[in-house]
Amino acid sequence: MVVMTARNPIVTIITPTHNGEQYIAETIRSVLAQDFHDFEYLIVDDASTDGTERVVREFVKADSRIRYYRIGKNTGQPAGPRNLAVRRATGKYIALLDHDDIWLPGKLSLQIPFLEKNPDVGVVHGNAWNITAGPDGPRTACWKRPPQREREWVYRKLLHGCCVIACTAVARAECIRRAGLFAEDPGVRFLPDDWLLWIKIARSNRFGYIDEFIALYRVHPERLTGSRRMMAESDYYLFDRYGREMGLSALSRRLYLSERKYRVAKAIYFDEGRFPGKELGEAFRLNPLNLRIPGFLARIGFRMKK
Repeated sequence: MVVMTARNPIVTIITPTHNGEQYIAETIRSVLAQDFHDFEYLIVDDASTDGTERVVREFVKADSRIRYYRIGKNTGQPAGPRNLAVRRATGKYIALLDHDDIWLPGKLSLQIPFLEKNPDVGVVHGNAWNITAGPDGPRTACWKRPPQREREWVYRKLLHGCCVIACTAVARAECIRRAGLFAEDPGVRFLPDDWLLWIKIARSNRFGYIDEFIALYRVHPERLTGSRRMMAESDYYLFDRYGREMGLSALSRRLYLSERKYRVAKAIYFDEGRFPGKELGEAFRLNPLNLRIPGFLARIGFRMKK
């Protein structure tokens, strides 16, 4: 039976994918299993070379709410596919779901009424379980305690780290468009474009948090967020390249960059086993009052004496 699409859906669901054949059917089924049905589902294929297109098109045949787009040349980042979908979205709200994550039942029926009742909230999100195998395997909580109260300004919290799990987030489409969509930065291996978007939205909008587990976030070696050093370096690049768009003053930018460079140094020392002299020197140059640096050096000295 073919499911007909709503003429003006309330929410647009966006899934970017590249070589997602192994997981994407499970992802799509989690969307179709929602008890909130007023949506359109845009899947953007970033030049997959496996059977992703074949899998998705089978779902397109069965449900006209699903639309499939294919990019001819791989962009290497989710931002391009996400932006293509945002530009074609007709929903009042936009929900993100990567091709290897899964929504739990009832997610949208919790979040859409929350946004309807709270017009001052730009983004609502919740908690997710980390999974390393299938959805029925072991789970660990992404957040062991709520990262925020139900409704508050989260701008400062976001500057210290991303407290919004993308697969749990639903945002007002107008907020995403006002913020300039997702940052596309060709040639950068990993750019946390969703984190940057949340920071920009949080400058002028409240965030809502529903303290429920509403998604499964898959952790596996193929995910770009695997290396602690790479993550720390991408964070440094984010604040260096986009600090002004985040609303940071020159001084604040230097302080945040010092902290990010310090995190790079820690990752190098603990994961690669070498002394990060260059990175610590740069962190000190950016902020000579960064007390983490002497503390870290003392810790290294203590380890060497043992």
